[in-house]
Amino acid sequence: MLSPFIALLFNKSLSAGCFPAEFKDDVVRPLLKKRWLDASQLKIYRPMSNLSFLSKLLERVVQARLQAFTDSNDMMPKTVCISPVSQYRDSRHEDIQRSATCCRQRSNVCSLLA
Repeated sequence: MLSPFIALLFNKSLSAGCFPAEFKDDVVRPLLKKRWLDASQLKIYRPMSNLSFLSKLLERVVQARLQAFTDSNDMMPKTVCISPVSQYRDSRHEDIQRSATCCRQRSNVCSLLA
């Protein structure tokens, strides 16, 4: 089984505060935007980046530990008020003001998305 070795690698990485350089390497492959388009034209491809599974696994371990830490120390608000900002300029100021007021009244953290 590989799990003890992976756990050792992750624990060493986390205790050292270092993200292994090898985990940052990715493989970029061209991917057709739409299957029915002419594959001989380069402009219809988009880059697809694949990271190693160990990189993704370490990211999930860090996320889980950080989430457990913030939950156990009551560092995150119970609710969060998120309001998308309208794309129309005329109502944008009103949307921001309305969202900020909503969050202030509920004593929530407010995040305004542009």
